[in-house]
Amino acid sequence: MAFNIVFRTEDHGPGLGNDRWSAIDDRTYDGAPDAHGMVGWGATEQEAKDDLVRLFQEEAEAQEEYFRGIGSDHEYPDEA
Repeated sequence: MAFNIVFRTEDHGPGLGNDRWSAIDDRTYDGAPDAHGMVGWGATEQEAKDDLVRLFQEEAEAQEEYFRGIGSDHEYPDEA
């Protein structure tokens, strides 16, 4: 899956202070108030991008762990 990372500087939200750059993947985040997409934050574009990549990696690892857990706990009919 390809990302389309968009950067912007912020003057509000969690980006206050040194982390004024945000990075989003505009294919997964629409910016709406109820959006659940991930936002990377940083003092520079690169730091924001690195933070966004870290968030996607953590999400992928959590999903992999979740699905691995389902498989190990599942009882198949011929195993009963």
